[in-house]
Amino acid sequence: MTSSRLTMPGLVRSLLVWFFVVLTAAGTAQMRSSLNGTTFRNENVGLTYTLPRGFAPDPKQQIPQDPHGREFIILALWDIPRRTPVPRVTFLYETREAPAWFTPDEAALRYLRSMEPGQDYKMSEPKKVSIAGNMMWRLDYWYPDDSGQSYNSAIVIPFKDRRLLFIQMNAPTQSKLDFLIDSLRELHFDKK
Repeated sequence: MTSSRLTMPGLVRSLLVWFFVVLTAAGTAQMRSSLNGTTFRNENVGLTYTLPRGFAPDPKQQIPQDPHGREFIILALWDIPRRTPVPRVTFLYETREAPAWFTPDEAALRYLRSMEPGQDYKMSEPKKVSIAGNMMWRLDYWYPDDSGQSYNSAIVIPFKDRRLLFIQMNAPTQSKLDFLIDSLRELHFDKK
């Protein structure tokens, strides 16, 4: 006669299976990144980036993350010495897929156009650029003042799977912003 109750070994096996499923689901939602010297690597996006001279991530800084797990800040860089309360460079991976009827370019443009940088900021029109063979959309906005963050660039790299990589950069001058933009020449992807 068989019993419908779970025996202790059956209960343990069921709990282990449940635990494995939960860990597997959680593991797929985590961002796998590493820093080796000045080379940053994110496995989820297949991204490799060489940090610009004079910039470093702050390992003590806790970066806020999206509580819904759709957007992940995968890298934030501050200048050395640190001069601003926010990072100079932020890489954000948007895991939510754009609707199927959007082309990757449409998704990137909608993302940029949804930005509201603030009152009195001047904004350029988004433009498509190629840096190191990577097609991306760039939108600059600025408001000259003494904050040290007057010149900004928002960059979106659309992927074929309709996900996006958003890069936010800020600097006290246009030439320093250009230096940060130029660092994207060291941005490479092994999968898109």
